[in-house]
Amino acid sequence: MKPRLVDWLWGLGLIALGGVLLAQSMGWIGEIQDMTWVIIMAAASVLFFATYFVQGRKEFGWLFPAFILAGTAITTYLAISGVDESWVATPLLASIALPFLAVFLMDRSNWWALIPAWVMLVISAITLLAETAPGEFIGALVLFSIGIPFLVVFAMNRQNWWALIPGFVMIAIGSIPLMSSRQAKELT
Repeated sequence: MKPRLVDWLWGLGLIALGGVLLAQSMGWIGEIQDMTWVIIMAAASVLFFATYFVQGRKEFGWLFPAFILAGTAITTYLAISGVDESWVATPLLASIALPFLAVFLMDRSNWWALIPAWVMLVISAITLLAETAPGEFIGALVLFSIGIPFLVVFAMNRQNWWALIPGFVMIAIGSIPLMSSRQAKELT
């Protein structure tokens, strides 16, 4: 399929979606059910994945709406199913990281993609652990996750010795909540 035709098809699809939303807000059609939105998002995700593969896998921009719509469909389904925990947002947050990981795995020279992937994976882990892990652990995870990329920068190029300073500082500060919670447990 030619790229121009794909652009036209997606443009017409977005215009049609806008028309449906306008008709709904004007009261011309009834309220769209939540499960219908889940199905629409899942179908759109499949279509974005199909577009990505049809385009020859070089246009990685199609992966972003594909993964994010899939994550949104999963999160919405969990929410309307009555799941009421903080981890419900984890699929959506992880789906933002996945296209960045795919960009890096397709071409290792795109190392920049690891930064947003790392950030979103850590945020996903925090939402996953928020209700079960102690606050000290969450605080340490945040600080460690900031420090680790600096250590990776140094490990990849020993000329970047400066990266050791923020890396070790963040890991040292992240160790404080863990040590204080351990010490508090020993005192009780």
